[in-house]
Parts: sequence; C-alpha cells; structure tokens
Amino acid sequence: MSKPVWVGAFVVAGLVASLYGLHSCTVAREKERRDTAARAAVSELPPGVESAWLAYVDRRVAATIRRRRNTLEVTEFASAAIDRTTIISDNMPYRVDCDSIIGAEVRFGHGSEYATVPIYGRMVMDRSAEEPPPLGVSPASIAAKTLARTLCTRISQRVQQLYVAPPS
Repeated sequence: MSKPVWVGAFVVAGLVASLYGLHSCTVAREKERRDTAARAAVSELPPGVESAWLAYVDRRVAATIRRRRNTLEVTEFASAAIDRTTIISDNMPYRVDCDSIIGAEVRFGHGSEYATVPIYGRMVMDRSAEEPPPLGVSPASIAAKTLARTLCTRISQRVQQLYVAPPS
C-alpha cells in the first residue's frame, strides 16, 4: 500500500475512535443525570431516621446553647481549632439557617455583629462533637430537604424555649 492510504486509514480510525469516545461520554453523562435525578426524587426517609435526627439536634442545641440567668451562653464557631464561648443577652434577635446539604446554624444578633452557633453539618468543626446519625438518602433528595425543614423548625422551637425559660 502506498503512504497516502495508510495515512487515510489512520485518519479514519482516529475519527471513529473520537466519535466512539464522544458517544461514550454522552451516554455516561446521561446515565449520571438519570441517577442524580433518581436520588433527588426519593421522598421518604428510611424508618427511624427522622426521630434519630430530631433527638440529635435536641442534644446539639443543648450542648451549644445554655440558659444562664438573664443571658444565654453559646458555643460559637471561631475556627477549625477553636470553639469560642460567648455570653449574649436573652433578648438578642436570632435566626435559624438550615440547608439539607450544608447543615444548620443559629445566628444571634444582626448586621455584621452576630454569633454563629453551628448545630449540625459542615460548620461543626468540634472534633469532640457527636456525629450525626446516618441520613440514608441523598442530601439533595426531597426527603432530605423535608427533613431539613423539620429540623429547622425543631431547632427554632428549642431556642425559643431557652428565651422564654425562667432565669435560673
């Protein structure tokens, strides 16, 4: 065979290989998209997961936010190595931020002056903190998002109870 035929054969073989690779990538991406959609579509938690998580956030709130007479003592996130205890007024405004992927935290104060208290999730840096229970579903699932809303309500209720509790 002459040289141009070999070159042509290599070009055709390279083109076929490229098209096969492109097809394989497309198929793999589509499979991953379907798998991700299926994981996100899960709408029910495994048995016992919700009650385990409710008990867990109750313990985490009790461990990080305590009533002390007319104040609240909170364990605030400072860095990966340091948890800082802060005493705040029991009439300080607060908000609870929750996300099924990132976790939940309570912010006391407003503007740029606030104390952040991580309850669960990525913000909890305390190595001695209790590990969360298994979720059993994808954090991006409908079930996990519903649980995050339930946990957010529970955390808010527990903090509110500390605000209205009589000073000890």
